Amino acid sequence: MRMDLRPSDDQEALRSTLRALFAKHSSSQAVRETEAAEPGWDRALWGRLGEAGMLGATIAGAQGGSGGTPLDAACLAEEAGRALALVPLVEADAIAGRLLAEAAPTGTTTEHLDAMVRGERVVVATVLDHVAFDGRLLHGESPSVPYGAAADAFLVPVGSEVVLATRGTATTVGRQPVLGPAPVGHVRFDGEAGELLELPEGTVERAWLAGALSAAAVAAGGMAEVLRYAVDYATGRQQFGRPIGSFQALQHRMADMAADAERARLLVLRAATEAGPMSELRAATEAALVFNLDAYVRASASACQVMGGYGFMVEHDAQLHLRAAKSLRLAWPVRPLLRRLGDHVLAASRDRDGGGGLRQRTGDVRQANRR
Repeated sequence: MRMDLRPSDDQEALRSTLRALFAKHSSSQAVRETEAAEPGWDRALWGRLGEAGMLGATIAGAQGGSGGTPLDAACLAEEAGRALALVPLVEADAIAGRLLAEAAPTGTTTEHLDAMVRGERVVVATVLDHVAFDGRLLHGESPSVPYGAAADAFLVPVGSEVVLATRGTATTVGRQPVLGPAPVGHVRFDGEAGELLELPEGTVERAWLAGALSAAAVAAGGMAEVLRYAVDYATGRQQFGRPIGSFQALQHRMADMAADAERARLLVLRAATEAGPMSELRAATEAALVFNLDAYVRASASACQVMGGYGFMVEHDAQLHLRAAKSLRLAWPVRPLLRRLGDHVLAASRDRDGGGGLRQRTGDVRQANRR
């Protein structure tokens, strides 16, 4: 069956609205000023997204969300990535929002979810080192929590369960110096009061996949923007009496960038529209994440190369994207995902070929070569 990945009129309108909002409130100058100041993230922009009904895109309307689709959430993340918006879409809106929405409602979970969807609060999901929870108090710390300093509350996995800890006097948070523009905090819990969430089976994985899709979409948006930088510079910069974009070496480099940017966009669309079993959703989302994170780094570095020394200057926006791309790549465990994707491909191949599969065919080829 042919899949139609063309955006609908509503999705085009959403994209236009988001692009205009980010252009007005998340210009490169605004990003630089926000990065340089404390607390390092754009609280006002977060509030504007909440007021515009953009947060909680996949959360049901009865819970305060817009009841949209993963494609709507991916569109938001892609435009945010294009603008380098310093707001916690991945950590709070995608992952924590999904966990809070699926948890059995309590006064605390409902309060946090309602406030976050309105853009008035931030709840961040994070993994701690040496975590311990005795049913009442949470202990543990992590030196690298994205948007940790912005968080009003934290969702922390403890074994197979998740604890909600509202930031209080027993929580210590400090901003860390990092490569990327987005802030990272050192978070420590010394007996902070926690609440165990009651979650349906599979919720944690669904939330993680929602975050992975959001991160892949952020990378796709960033790639589209650095490609624009490179093309604009190469068509305007003259050398030997003609634009440098007419030189074959640069044409090849920018053609690779354009191909990667299109692949990244299509992989996000494919994952966002996957309606099959969990194994297929997992494979599609992880494929988008693995490819897009590496491709974003390549595209950003290539844009800097196309612009020569100018691209590496702190005054130019290309280096902002290069730092953001490398920081995003470091935040996700790509190597284990590659192994899992390989296992998925081999299993699918065995199913198609009645048990032999790709591994068997590879062995047959090796035997034939030995002969």
